Amino acid sequence: MASNHKVSKSRKILIHTGYTGAHTAGCLLPGCTAGTGRVNQSRVKYNELKSTIDSKGSFFIDLNIHNFIK
Repeated sequence: MASNHKVSKSRKILIHTGYTGAHTAGCLLPGCTAGTGRVNQSRVKYNELKSTIDSKGSFFIDLNIHNFIK
């Protein structure tokens, strides 16, 4: 994934697949639906995001996070 123009590469915040907090150390885990303490269909949403970012270019993408799963 490309870096965010507002967040430096040194922060190491990435978007990758995963389903629970155990799969991340501060990275973004995309999902199609939320479960109890998890996201579902992470790979499906990741591939959708990657396709959009690759086609438009990362500089032209803004990511808005609407849900937070504890």
